[in-house]
Amino acid sequence: MKLLLDTNFIVAYILPEDELHNRAVKLENTEKISSSNECYISNQIITEVVNVIGQNDSVEIAKNAYNMMMDNFICINEYEIPGFNNSVLSTYKRLNRKKDKNLKVKHRLGFTDCAIITTAKLYNLEAIVSFDKAFLKNNMIKIIH
Repeated sequence: MKLLLDTNFIVAYILPEDELHNRAVKLENTEKISSSNECYISNQIITEVVNVIGQNDSVEIAKNAYNMMMDNFICINEYEIPGFNNSVLSTYKRLNRKKDKNLKVKHRLGFTDCAIITTAKLYNLEAIVSFDKAFLKNNMIKIIH
């Protein structure tokens, strides 16, 4: 299976003190995420992972996380995709279009989440591995959580 790994899964797996660490380890063990699948990340995910780990742990751990991602996952450079932001905007509008005019902002998928979904779709990936509940609202791609 071809999977896109989201920031919160990677960070939770790496940092033992993360509140989702046990869930990430359990998911890895039961689903064999990295050992039985082709795992992808994007530049946005790399940036988020290094940023979160660097701010919550140390620059050294962030550097190690970066090297681990580059050594073990296939990196998608979404910035090389022609019209990428326009595609993301289309996804953003599609997934946040509701008949309910009272849709609250906190219930919408963010632009970055839509970029991750768009990347997965453009590369024909089969699922996104994430603990972000907002992803569950999409009808475009499977979420493993």
